[in-house]
Amino acid sequence: EELSSKGRSRAAWNKMGAEIDSVFKANLSNSNATAIEVKVPKTGHMSFSDAPFLMPEMLSRFGGAYLKPEETLEITRSLVWSFVEAHGGPGILRKLSADISAKALPVRVFQK
Repeated sequence: EELSSKGRSRAAWNKMGAEIDSVFKANLSNSNATAIEVKVPKTGHMSFSDAPFLMPEMLSRFGGAYLKPEETLEITRSLVWSFVEAHGGPGILRKLSADISAKALPVRVFQK
């Protein structure tokens, strides 16, 4: 219903996703850097944000089955921690934290 209300069909939505995938793969293939792409079944773009916890309807509005937010969080945590360990361990996190603090990056919090 949501797709149709925006003048799209499921086939057009899937085609758009395939085209984006194709461009992404081409860019990764042409890069001189090592790149790792991890696709987690039963997730979408917003699965890797706070949306599943705060606005679960953002995931389900286009239909389909999604992992529980806690499952996605655990998979993400595990992948990120593996990456951190491979690139300097907890020390790199302390450096990153200091770098972020030094740059005084703005953080916005939205709440009701």
